[in-house]
Amino acid sequence: MRQKDDLRRHEPPNSALLTDAFSSLRCACGAAKRGRWASYMKTLCLSLSLLASSIAQAQEPALNCNTGPANKMYGGAAWYVYACDDKHSVVVITAPGSAAMPFYFMFAFKDGKYRLVGEGTGNKAITDLAYKELSALRPNDIAALHSEASRVAKK
Repeated sequence: MRQKDDLRRHEPPNSALLTDAFSSLRCACGAAKRGRWASYMKTLCLSLSLLASSIAQAQEPALNCNTGPANKMYGGAAWYVYACDDKHSVVVITAPGSAAMPFYFMFAFKDGKYRLVGEGTGNKAITDLAYKELSALRPNDIAALHSEASRVAKK
């Protein structure tokens, strides 16, 4: 997928990838028992195993963003706005049939601040306009989006 030029992507480690990494480490460590560099390889494998397990434990809790949607227009295209269960963060995804599809933005709330991120392969001109509009929103505007998506879900 194409990533927005002025946005950074943030994802927690993928547990499936970590499982594959652990399997590879076990195979490599098993092979090290038979080689000339066995002592070196055992130390390396132990270090990598500890690193991989610490990464797996450092995952942040899951964020559920399925409350809503509120219907909005950004960049001249239709978008769905969903509220997240942290009571702050908001996800904005392209509505079905939108020329900006597929694309999403997220106002991630952390340490008392919002960070706008986004990703997708939708029409660049439309997603750039949507980004411009969304990036102009102030924290109270984002909080209002969260409230609107939450109200829609309660109807």
